[in-house]
Amino acid sequence: IVGEEPFDSQTMRMITWHRDGVAAKGAPERILQMCRKAWSKDGLVPFSEEYRREWMEKIEAMAAQGMRTLAFAWGDDEGDLSFLGVAGIFDPPRPEVRDSVRSCIDAGIHVIMVTGDHLVTARSIAAEVGILGQGGSKVLSGSELAEMEEGAIALQAREIAVVARVAPEHKLRIVRSLQSSGEVVAMTGDGVNDAVALKQADVGIAMGIQGTEVSKEASDIILQDDRFSTIVTAIGEGRKIFDNIRKSVLFLLCCNLSEVITVLGGIALGLPSILLPLQILWINLVTDVAPALALALDPAEPDVMKRPPKKRQEDILTRWHMANIVFYGLVISLGVFAAYAFSIRLHPGDPARATEICFHTLVFAQLFFVFNVRNRSLLGDPGQVFANPWLLAGVGFSALLQFTISHVPIMQEVLDIVPLSVTEWGIVIASALLPTLVAQARKVLRNGMVG
Repeated sequence: IVGEEPFDSQTMRMITWHRDGVAAKGAPERILQMCRKAWSKDGLVPFSEEYRREWMEKIEAMAAQGMRTLAFAWGDDEGDLSFLGVAGIFDPPRPEVRDSVRSCIDAGIHVIMVTGDHLVTARSIAAEVGILGQGGSKVLSGSELAEMEEGAIALQAREIAVVARVAPEHKLRIVRSLQSSGEVVAMTGDGVNDAVALKQADVGIAMGIQGTEVSKEASDIILQDDRFSTIVTAIGEGRKIFDNIRKSVLFLLCCNLSEVITVLGGIALGLPSILLPLQILWINLVTDVAPALALALDPAEPDVMKRPPKKRQEDILTRWHMANIVFYGLVISLGVFAAYAFSIRLHPGDPARATEICFHTLVFAQLFFVFNVRNRSLLGDPGQVFANPWLLAGVGFSALLQFTISHVPIMQEVLDIVPLSVTEWGIVIASALLPTLVAQARKVLRNGMVG
């Protein structure tokens, strides 16, 4: 080899110069345009239009089978090339890709295949992996995309499934058009020319094995195994983390609000101290912490990849969650006041004992309530109680601690408590279960038994 023109996505060809001639290879449509003659079984013949159409039909037949096609030519110089033939390269998609695409569609994620392959090859592969089975099924070539305005691309964003024979600037236009239509765009790439599009995308994903250093520098995420299924797994993991943060915040705010309502309600009703300051401190430091931390380790909800994506501006707590916090804060407080009323009937004129029963009731109401921050009802899926062993351990530890402190002299003195009778513990547990029963009934009414 005495010279070389490396492959370029613009020209879609590679040329090498040798001492005895010139060799070219690349996209069949480009190589065929460069050739004036062709080698056949009869030797060198003129490359007529009829012969050219015959070869294009063969190329499209190979592409329809999902093969990547590569044409070859040879000649004395670049302007006098003779067509040699076409090779079909079968590079099947990985087996897990179809399931991953299906998961994306179920999760409301629109997948667009952007490739430099032949249009027919791209359509065949897209149909095989299920990309053409989603809402949009439009297949475009890079040249068709180049003729469209960004506004037109944005309007048709949801209909586009495949863009073939793309150049680097086409990828950038696709990203910008999708963003202008309000989409959050994740873009994968591995080449130097992909860097601009990766940088423009909301989430740029570079290939860790085949990707260039430039693409890795421009990306937000580097995919270590170059597998599309890993991206889908990461999306599911991200949704799980978001859900668990929301659960923890929802649990803590419901519990804290219930304490505020209980204290303020007691003052408004002119009751003696319904909770003592050190009892509130005990609840916040000991009882709330372990369950809230364990919620962060909750497994993903079964429908985590069957929901549409959240809006970009959606907060951790929406108005619906805020309303739930107020509602459940009131219900937990109602359980505490119910325990106070039962205690006064059981021990007339003994507000100190009523305060202790309210203290225990609030603790156990919060421990039971931790199982209500999940989306599904316990009636529809009772097995979810055992789904997170860390949560069970946290609740069990806090409950055991709460039972124990009534029999520890120093804690009796600090928290102003004494051991309770079986009847009193019955009042505590029954009143503490009230918020959970209300929450579960509400879930069943709203979502049915499977909610």
